[in-house]
This record gives sequence, structure tokens and C-alpha cells, in this order.
Amino acid sequence: MRWLASLALLLLASCTPAPPERVEAERYDAFFLWAGVRPQPVLERAKTLYLLAGEVRRDGRYHPLRATPRVDHGEVWLVVRAQSLDWPPATRQRIIDELARWQGAGNRLAGLQIDFDASTRGLEHYAVFLKDLRGQLDPSLRLSITGLMDW
Repeated sequence: MRWLASLALLLLASCTPAPPERVEAERYDAFFLWAGVRPQPVLERAKTLYLLAGEVRRDGRYHPLRATPRVDHGEVWLVVRAQSLDWPPATRQRIIDELARWQGAGNRLAGLQIDFDASTRGLEHYAVFLKDLRGQLDPSLRLSITGLMDW
């Protein structure tokens, strides 16, 4: 009976999950950087940087969160966090102007990334919004989105 208890303890110990591995940033070449976060030295070797530039809040207005960056290496994505898809023309134009400023500062601008949590039921409206926005962007820039698996 004692050997059975020992076996049970061994089996339980083997079912214990291993501690999570520590993420080593040096192993990656693409990074998302929130506004107001001090860049780490590893970013100097990044091939791709997603930089949170601002937010479109529920009022439909664009609120910048960082100054125009100057990145000498890698491609840069201007990221806009959106709480609403009801963007008046002035908001769209402000973001297009921001893209031009970032590109004019010497950045290798890849494009615009929209960070919006679209509900499953709202995907059709989101698709229309994205198609319209894509039509307003410079054709040399890409449009990217973040996405949840299901909401």
C-alpha cells in the first residue's frame, strides 16, 4: 500500500505544469511599443516596430499619444487604438497627415495598423470601415489590423 501512495505522488508530481519560460526579447525581431514606455536597447536591432501613435476615442476624435518618432532601422507601423469606428472626415485626415509626418521624418513606414476589438456581430460593419479607410490611404502603405480569435 505504501508503494501505491508513492506511485500516486510521483504521478501527481509529473502532472504539475513546468514553470513558464522567460521571454527573451533578443530572440525576436518585431515589437509592439505602447506610448510612454521607455524603449529597451533590444529595439535597436528590431526589424519591425509597431508604435502606438494615438487613439480614436468614443467621441470620434484622434488623440495623439506620442511625438513623431525617428527610427533609423527597420520598418515602422503607425498604430491607432480605436474605441469607435465612427470617424468623421477630420479624424481620418488627421491620421493620414500623421502618416505623412512619420514618413517625412525619415522613417521606413510600412503602414497603418488599427487596433479595434470588433465583436463577431460587428464584423460586417468593420469590413466596410476598413475597405473605405484602405481607399483613403496612400497605395504604397499597407493596412493592418489586430484581431481577437472570437468575441
